[in-house]
Amino acid sequence: MLKLAEVEFEDFRIELNEWMEWKSKILLKNPMGKLPILEIDRHTRIYQSAAIHRYLARELKFYGTNSLEGARIDVIYETLLELLTPLYAVYAEKDEEKRKVLLETFKKDNVEPTLSNIETLWNEYGHKEYLVGDEITLADIYFFSQINDVFARFIPEFELDDHSDLKTLYEKIGALPRMKAWLQERPVTER
Repeated sequence: MLKLAEVEFEDFRIELNEWMEWKSKILLKNPMGKLPILEIDRHTRIYQSAAIHRYLARELKFYGTNSLEGARIDVIYETLLELLTPLYAVYAEKDEEKRKVLLETFKKDNVEPTLSNIETLWNEYGHKEYLVGDEITLADIYFFSQINDVFARFIPEFELDDHSDLKTLYEKIGALPRMKAWLQERPVTER
C-alpha cells in the first residue's frame, strides 16, 4: 500500500534464522514480542498485520468511499484472512507425504470455496472494476498479496484459470506500474 500511495518508508526485515538474536530487541518495541511492527515515528507503533493493513488503508485512502464500502472491504479481507488458519497445519507438518495430503485438502476444502465466495461477493457488490467499487482498495491489494505471496509459496503450480474474472483482476493489479516496480525491487526474505 505504501508503494502504491507513493509514501517513502524504511522496510526493515528480520530473517527467520536471525529471530532469536532479535527477539529481546523486539520486546522493547512490542510488548507481545512479535512482528510485524509499523513504526510511524519513534514513539508510535502499531502491531498485528490486520491492524496495520487497516490503519494504512484508512490513512492512504484504500478503504472505500463510505462506511458500507469499508464493511465490504472487511468482508473480503476477512474471507481471505481465514485461509491462513488451515494453512498453518500445512506449514508446520514435517512429514512430506502428510504435508502433500494436507495441501491437497487445503486446496479443495479452502482455496476453491474461498475464491468462489470472493466471486459471489464481487457480483453482489456490483462487479465493478475492483472488488469493492471503481478504485483499488485493501480488498484488492490483499487478494493480490494472498495469490502472489502465500499461494506462490505453498502452491507454486496454482493458477486462477478456473476464475477468469479474478485472474484478470490479479493481472491488472500486478501490472500497475508501482506494484510491478515493488515486486521487482522488494527484499526477498524467508517467511
